[in-house]
Amino acid sequence: MFSVRSGRIVVELSVMDRGMLAIIPELLASVGDDGSDPAFDVLHRDAYTDDADASQAFERLVSGERGIARRVDGRVLVEVAAGAPELTRHEALSLVRVLNEARLVLAARAGAFEEGASWEDRIATDPALAAVAWLSHVQGMLVRAIRNLR
Repeated sequence: MFSVRSGRIVVELSVMDRGMLAIIPELLASVGDDGSDPAFDVLHRDAYTDDADASQAFERLVSGERGIARRVDGRVLVEVAAGAPELTRHEALSLVRVLNEARLVLAARAGAFEEGASWEDRIATDPALAAVAWLSHVQGMLVRAIRNLR
């Protein structure tokens, strides 16, 4: 999937892999903010669970930068899905972040956080959890490639 050559990460994804990546922007855009979407809660957890004021202050400080980073990460994802052959370290880290957000959204909506490790028993019968497992694999391969960058 990913290898390292000349200080860059080479992307070697199948057409099907790229097609699956191409639907992630729509998935992330579907995260609602009305309190009924468990994905929203997972993506917007309090930074300080024991101090609501500190969490709100933290959110005010980072929300702008997080929004910018998410847009950059999304552009990298779109480029990879469209066939980008290589990634810089920075681009690869963007891809790791957006893959992780997609994993969290799918897992939250499938109830995986409530089940603990037993969610893995449902991978064969739940397409959303199968996608979580696949995204975990892709993300893991990418992290290994990042580690091999010199």
